Amino acid sequence: MPPLKLPQLPFLTREMLKFGHKANLELRVVVQSTVTQTIELNGITREGTFSYRIKAVGDGTQDFFRFKLSDFPIWMNMIDWSTVINPGECYVSVEMWINRQLVRQFMAGYVYQFKDLSYPQSHIEHMRAGPGRIEAVNGVDPAAGGPVTQNVPNGEVWKLMGANVTLVTDGNAADRVMQLEISSGNFNLVFSSATNHVANTTRLYTFAAVGSDLAVSADDDIIVPIPSNLILPETFNIRMDTVDDQVGDDLDTPVFFIERWLMNP
Repeated sequence: MPPLKLPQLPFLTREMLKFGHKANLELRVVVQSTVTQTIELNGITREGTFSYRIKAVGDGTQDFFRFKLSDFPIWMNMIDWSTVINPGECYVSVEMWINRQLVRQFMAGYVYQFKDLSYPQSHIEHMRAGPGRIEAVNGVDPAAGGPVTQNVPNGEVWKLMGANVTLVTDGNAADRVMQLEISSGNFNLVFSSATNHVANTTRLYTFAAVGSDLAVSADDDIIVPIPSNLILPETFNIRMDTVDDQVGDDLDTPVFFIERWLMNP
């Protein structure tokens, strides 16, 4: 009586392929992350378990890792091994390569502290709708008389929800007008304050999605309306400057309130 052959479907194994005995099986992991943290890929094949630990570069660029397998994976799970990654910071793709050819993408998505990737796919939802990372980003403090300028980094998309900056004017008489400008190539989008800024005064400007330009309040704040859905791809420039500015006028360090997504750089 021939030996009993155990059923193998729905899981693929080497011996099910005519060329399986000489096939070079690899997993390729593509990681794009804005944080330098560690993720871990765990899984099983018919031969046993495997585990690979990966350190993300953290500069927003894509990094590639290859791991040899003894057989086709049955289950896999990608986790935030460091347990500190936030939503929107680390995007991972896990692929199957045979003889240096891509044959399948097993799983792809954001990995963070409470969100793994699994194959076969499990029912895992994000902690909130949309995987973008919400954060306040400090810009660069410009030199006196200079504008604020901030580029959206390569490999990122920003939703600009608000921004603020303080302007201190010198003693030269002039009616300054604060502006926020979004630009890319020949495209320019400008939002201007309706309140003039005179000499020897300090004002905090807040750009936000409000219904109208609000007058100076008791604490010298000026609020300038901007659209509620400003989506800025990589390399778009955000600039804050004043019309009729004077040499001694000084803008301090700006703060941008954004939602950040990763994209292919």
